[in-house]
Amino acid sequence: MLILDFLLAFAILMVAFSTVVSGLVEVLTRLLNLRSRNLRNSLDGYLENVLWPNLIEATGAKDEALSRKATLAELRDHLTRNLAVPDGLSRRSGPIETLAKLFSRPWIETLSPEAMVQRLAETDVGQAIRTGIVETSQDRFDALLLGFDRYMALSSERFRRNSNLMVFLVSIAFAFGAQVHFTRLVQGLESNPATIEALIASQDQILAGYVAAQEGDIALEVELEDGTVQSHLDAAKAALAASVEDLKTLRAKYQLPIGARLGEGADCAPVSGKAERLSCHMGNVGAWVLWQMNVLLSGVLIGLGGPFWYRVTKQLSQARIFGGNLSDGQAETVAGQAGGAGQSVLTRNQTLRSLFRIAGTNPVLRVMSRPEGDAAPA
Repeated sequence: MLILDFLLAFAILMVAFSTVVSGLVEVLTRLLNLRSRNLRNSLDGYLENVLWPNLIEATGAKDEALSRKATLAELRDHLTRNLAVPDGLSRRSGPIETLAKLFSRPWIETLSPEAMVQRLAETDVGQAIRTGIVETSQDRFDALLLGFDRYMALSSERFRRNSNLMVFLVSIAFAFGAQVHFTRLVQGLESNPATIEALIASQDQILAGYVAAQEGDIALEVELEDGTVQSHLDAAKAALAASVEDLKTLRAKYQLPIGARLGEGADCAPVSGKAERLSCHMGNVGAWVLWQMNVLLSGVLIGLGGPFWYRVTKQLSQARIFGGNLSDGQAETVAGQAGGAGQSVLTRNQTLRSLFRIAGTNPVLRVMSRPEGDAAPA
């Protein structure tokens, strides 16, 4: 049981580190606008490979490369424009409106099927789809919706893979920044049973903190509805301050050897003899390399991800309760199974068709058949 307690405490500690990393990754994701970039890239593929070919086939319009590129780019901008950001400035715009325009993110991060059909119906492309597809072939319109679902699923998978890579890189940077030395960490747990007991006693609190971080409650204490740069910078400062505070708590509450730097190497100046002096210097270099490898190992372990260590913690906890019998069936996941008894695809598509007809009564954006010399708005 002592070995099991040690492994459980180590896994709980990895979850605590993953909580800090999750907050930093979320801040980087928002600052770099990775969600909106990912959405716009996925929409480019959907519009180019699904919507446009069906539109050309249904309407019989000419497929010109230059007009297609400009039309789809403007359509993508319309579908992803953040309506909360001022679209333009006038003479009456005060300093607040000017700053809001200059320091705001113009693109949304998520696009639901309902929002997509509403925004699409507001364009002349939507009008062409309405007359050429919706009113003549509902199955083709359903195929457009299923194509949108497929590209959004691919977008989510791409974002998940990119996020996992970012978690791994941030974990390594975090390990070096906080100087999380693997050997010292293991020795600290082995030599201090009270620390193991304290970590196990705090298991529920640490796991709950990790789940909250996954939902964004720790990564961003304030919801950034305005999307301004200053708000993102304030959130980044708050997240960094929270991370520093978490590290202080880990060191103080659990007495963990975190943050200790490699001491100065042996003084090789007084050593007599060339061979002995060279051996002394090589020993210092070896100690430095060994220290960095230990820190790198800690970063790699943290980079395995919070979901991995969460599952390991729950399994080890169950094994500890049931006397060491580890069962995969007793393991839990963070998010669980998504879905449930939602509406059928047929019912949803019927609702979206009705919404498309209503929203397209008065189109507000013209992106097709632009007269010569009429440039697209910036």
